[in-house]
Amino acid sequence: MIRKLEADIKRRKEEMYQFYYKGIGISIKKQRTALKLTQEALAKGICSNTYVSKIENNAIAVNKENLYLLMEKMKMPPESIVFPETMVDIMLEAFSCFQKKDFDRYEEIYNEIGKYQFGILIQLTRLGYHVLNGNVEKAKPLYQELFRYLCSLEQFGLTIFVIYSCWYAILTCDYKLAKRTLETAGDHLFRNREMLAMCHLIEFIVYGHLYLFNSAKSSYNLARTLFMESNNIARISEMMLYKNLFALFEGRLTENNIIFAELRYLAPLQRNYLLATMALGSNEPMLYEPHFDKNTEYYLDYLFILALHYQKAGQKEEFEQTKKALSDNHYRLKPPFDYLNMLQLMQSNQTLEYKEYLSQIVLPYVTLKQNIHLIVKVTDAIVMILEKRKRYKDALAYQEKCKKTINKLQSSERNEE
Repeated sequence: MIRKLEADIKRRKEEMYQFYYKGIGISIKKQRTALKLTQEALAKGICSNTYVSKIENNAIAVNKENLYLLMEKMKMPPESIVFPETMVDIMLEAFSCFQKKDFDRYEEIYNEIGKYQFGILIQLTRLGYHVLNGNVEKAKPLYQELFRYLCSLEQFGLTIFVIYSCWYAILTCDYKLAKRTLETAGDHLFRNREMLAMCHLIEFIVYGHLYLFNSAKSSYNLARTLFMESNNIARISEMMLYKNLFALFEGRLTENNIIFAELRYLAPLQRNYLLATMALGSNEPMLYEPHFDKNTEYYLDYLFILALHYQKAGQKEEFEQTKKALSDNHYRLKPPFDYLNMLQLMQSNQTLEYKEYLSQIVLPYVTLKQNIHLIVKVTDAIVMILEKRKRYKDALAYQEKCKKTINKLQSSERNEE
């Protein structure tokens, strides 16, 4: 019985290797195109141009002897292409690091694969590294490139890509896309316990941001059980931080109970987002400042929240210092809107101008970011201004629009706009 099982596992592994041998053709095509060689010119003296065509279209598994001859002709060093046996091992170790949030070891792997020009699983590993570190700018081209080569991934590799791409969507605040990606992939995903845990974690974070709190709680329990089994402290700590965030969204968080030591398990972008959101609902937002990465998105959001707090508390000196920090960092961090202008409109009691700024600039942005928490808060601020002006019909229209926006984000239907 055991021998039969071992033989089946070995067969499946060999099938995976053979599948990725076909994918080597992508590397050949990229280099040939870069050198402006025709298939006939590349094949001459080595093989038929039909053979080259089949390699490039992943129709056959390439013969190593012919591969080296083709590479030599295109002046590609042998180490520029990694073979499937090595690629699969790299992918599996990298995913293990991703799942455990082992930043240091993943960085070592990333540096080790720097010598390879291309390989579908190498590119997948690079995507995972940038996603783990919250570097969306470097992740974006890899994410787009891998989408073009999905047919070059078998079920195991496809599952890892889905997990990385969903995490990329979370980082870019496209929670609806992450939700639809998991729903679409569905039964096509390979489901070992580590991958299942990551899928439930993604569901938990996505459902929580989309205010689908019952579904979020269910996914939280499933993910936490699996992470507890493997003693994955990093992911459990991450989940606890998001659990506090969603308690804030639900209005159940009565005091700050974040364990700041757990923030080390978050990438800087993640950490800043969570801290800025928690600060918005805190009576003591200044407590969060030591934990911010001042070079990452959401830091200016935090300074604005801090300025509002000092203004409300009548702490003039601290308010002026925070305004100066906003001004000093404005052009460096390129915020989505002019926070100083917003403060000025609020201070000067220009309520209609402030309402227009909120409705024309701020509300479209937070809607684009799929931030239901802020969509509700900005809408409430607009409604309050309109009701003070006795414009009840307009206020009701904004409330209805808010409900429709939330329903649209929560829906599984594709956004055609």
